[in-house]
Amino acid sequence: MKEIAIYLRLSKADKERTRESQSIQNQRALLYKVIREDASFGEYPITAYIDDGYSGLQQDRPALCTMMQKIRQKKVVAVFVKDLSRLSRNHVFLAGFMEKFCPTYQVDLIAVGDGYDSRKEQFVQTATRLRALFYECYSKDISYKVRNALRSKKENGEYAVARPPFGYRREHKGIWRTEPKEAECIRRIYASFLRGDSQKEIALKESARGFTIYPVKVHRILHDPVYCGYFIWNKNRMSEYIPNKNITLPRDEWKVQKGTHEAIISETVFLKTWQKLQKVSQDNKKFV
Repeated sequence: MKEIAIYLRLSKADKERTRESQSIQNQRALLYKVIREDASFGEYPITAYIDDGYSGLQQDRPALCTMMQKIRQKKVVAVFVKDLSRLSRNHVFLAGFMEKFCPTYQVDLIAVGDGYDSRKEQFVQTATRLRALFYECYSKDISYKVRNALRSKKENGEYAVARPPFGYRREHKGIWRTEPKEAECIRRIYASFLRGDSQKEIALKESARGFTIYPVKVHRILHDPVYCGYFIWNKNRMSEYIPNKNITLPRDEWKVQKGTHEAIISETVFLKTWQKLQKVSQDNKKFV
């Protein structure tokens, strides 16, 4: 038996969510109400396809892909969405979905908030394309504003990262303060390495003290200038054209700030550690 598909989506940029977003619940309630009031769809079961935390510029969303596969199998009679931007913010994809994909499989498409119903002819195709283009431009504009806001925070010494590194805790306005026990662990790691302990030996010692420390974490700690009071950012950026594509920037574009947070070790200790790491790296290459 065929079904009615309702597609629900909320991006990460929206408000902080619980297990299932309030916005997702609102979309679901609206669509169920519209379907119940439409007598022509009364006999069909309803299946919800939910992508919570996905950008509208992504085309490989799991629930969207599952729904499209069901459509290809001719198991869907109609697709309901709150508005066209829930389906996609890419105007090329959206136009293809509306004008080719759905008609090919004889699926009705209803976007409640946009007043779009493929069963009716009152909706001008040009207006649909313009609206789809607006959704894409809006998404890119929001992305640009978010990046600028994060950049401004970093330049003002306010950390915009989700979680501070081991050894620090976040306080008001994103300022980092040292976490005493973790800070002592950091100091021991540097001191042990300079005494000649291997990264594996250091990890075992700190694990015995109750910390979750692995050699790879010791490696990251020893290489991170954040512990001597430096913050390096602008090392990468998101692609403006490919969703979720991270681009590594050249070193001359990296931004370095000092004094935005309390140092756990001195610059002298970090420099000695860095020099020893370089020597160890060169010695290892001799045997390759």
